[in-house]
Amino acid sequence: MSILILWLDILAFAFLTAGFAAELLAWLRKREAWRGYYLLTILGYAVILFALSVAFFAVKYLPSTPTALSVFLGLAHTISSVLIAFAFPGCVVRVADMETSRIGKAFLWAPAALTAFSILVSVFLASVSFAIAINIAFNTVMAAVASIGALRVARGKGKADRRESLPFLVLSAAAYAAFVALSVLLISGALPWSDAVASPFITGLFSLAWSAVIISAAARRALDKGAHTPTPVGTDFFERFGLSPREADVARLLVAGRTNREIGEALFISTRTVESHVYSAYQKCGCRNKAEFVARALS
Repeated sequence: MSILILWLDILAFAFLTAGFAAELLAWLRKREAWRGYYLLTILGYAVILFALSVAFFAVKYLPSTPTALSVFLGLAHTISSVLIAFAFPGCVVRVADMETSRIGKAFLWAPAALTAFSILVSVFLASVSFAIAINIAFNTVMAAVASIGALRVARGKGKADRRESLPFLVLSAAAYAAFVALSVLLISGALPWSDAVASPFITGLFSLAWSAVIISAAARRALDKGAHTPTPVGTDFFERFGLSPREADVARLLVAGRTNREIGEALFISTRTVESHVYSAYQKCGCRNKAEFVARALS
């Protein structure tokens, strides 16, 4: 079983690293705030997978694990966990457009606070049962963050590409729910595995599926780059009717035949925001529907 988990984590680390590179290129082209937090989340999981892979390799193939290596891997795992506790909620809150809501603000700080509390407990109290209880609370909060974010994105309230953000949030909710279930099963003694085996298995499986989402999204962005070239609309049209720059962006894609959802995904705005821009553009141009607007824009 340890060999399977070792290669699963190595494979997940390799693909997640490739996904990090793809997302970094996307962030460099258009520096959205949510993608910065997304990158930090990917980095945190990549480092954890690296630490897990090295630890499994050392246990399997080295006669004894050097103390310095154990300390380094433990430190890397702890720092990455803190990073994820900060970056993951930050990403979800921004992707699901919850920055200004009370629940969004609570989601931003609750996981980080629980992580800091967990570290303090492990250092000063060394209570295994208390640490497990905090771990269950942390994973429950993270599952709730991902679930609520997924519901908002599914309803068209997100800022990012729904085809990428929704699978990521659904996978995250499932993974954190699995960690909660794992902790309960370990406490009850119903699971024959140890936490040292089960947690890396769930982490590797989740990260491998997640990296597939990231890489497929990057491939789709590359293929779509020239596939939907907006129909040329003269800038004098926008100036004549006083359309704002964002309304002009929406109008170009609307004239090109994109749906409101596709426009939202292309411009990283919610469907509701697209509808608002479309309505405003219709009003300014004196059009009653899309057909009239397209005809006027191309005339």
